[in-house]
Formats: sequence, C-alpha cells, structure tokens
Amino acid sequence: LVTGMGFEWSNYVFDANNSIQEDASGNIINRDLSTEFSGIRKSKLATTYLTAPLLLEFQIPAGKRRIHISAGAIGGLKLGSKTKIKYNDGGKQKEVFKDDFSLSPFRYGATFRVGYRALNLFANYYFSPLFGETANPELYPFSVGLNLVSF
Repeated sequence: LVTGMGFEWSNYVFDANNSIQEDASGNIINRDLSTEFSGIRKSKLATTYLTAPLLLEFQIPAGKRRIHISAGAIGGLKLGSKTKIKYNDGGKQKEVFKDDFSLSPFRYGATFRVGYRALNLFANYYFSPLFGETANPELYPFSVGLNLVSF
C-alpha cells in the first residue's frame, strides 16, 4: 500500500468570449464577456486541490531498477478557485474573480499510475461532479499526464 499527499492545479479554458458565473440559486451559467470586455485573449477557470491517494502498488524487476504499477482511490479538498480573463483594452489587461463557483468542496475518484525510473504516467477520474451536487452543469473531471520525477 502506498499513500501520499499532493497539490493539484487545474485550468479549464473557455471558448470564445465565455466564462462562468453563479446565479442566485447556485447554478453555474454562461457569462457572455463580449458585453463587458473588448479584445478578449483568454478566459479560464483555475482550481487548486489538496489531494491524497491510497494506492495498491506492484513492482516488477527490470534489471537493477523496477517498473511500478499502481491503482487506487484519490480524494481532494478544494483550497481555492478563480476565473481569469485576459483582454486588450488600450494594452494588455486582466481581471481575476475569486469565488467558490459552486465547486465541490471535496472530491473522490480513481487513479492509475505506471512508471519506470523518472518517467511516470498517470490517469485520474473523479466520480464526484466538478460542481456541487445541486449545481448545473454536471461535469466529471479527468486528467492524464506525465510526471518526470523519480519516486
């Protein structure tokens, strides 16, 4: 069994002149930025979570080193969230809005990892929705990636 703790930063980039906002009932709705800003270059939602996995790991000898394969559960506690809008209005400008955006304060899911030396591949899928149980839309985040750190 293997466990640990980490930080997970995620960026969700919006198309065109869109962003999100929370309405009075806690639902997430589209925010049309074209009425507020001109020359929008980028709009995104950024989240930060403290994560803790619980993994069952197998190690396969490969010469003097080992290939490791692990799978298990991963949980997270939301530390913060914000939207950022970059636009041109007489020069480069940006607006940052910090809010909870009805994001789930806790999340849980499955993780899979495989690696050899400093090359590690991972995949995470969260069973809890990105936004709270009562908020819409219902989205389930997943991530795949590459770690270049030896564990």
